[in-house]
Amino acid sequence: MFEVNSIVQIIDPDHPWFPCLLVVEEDKGWGVLAYVLVPGSNTENDVGEMCLLFKNEQIAKVGEALVVHQPSEDAE
Repeated sequence: MFEVNSIVQIIDPDHPWFPCLLVVEEDKGWGVLAYVLVPGSNTENDVGEMCLLFKNEQIAKVGEALVVHQPSEDAE
């Protein structure tokens, strides 16, 4: 239902992250694994991802990401 790199918005007003925007990393059929970037404090390139699972009914597609985050190899 949702494609990888789609930008989705949380539309469930009861979700604690409502109305955040996220990038879809994986479509699971019943929902998605999506992430939001979280800036770090150590360096200007210190960026992490917060990944969350959402049911299809909790989100709506609002666009496509033009640039996506590629985690560094040493972050894994």
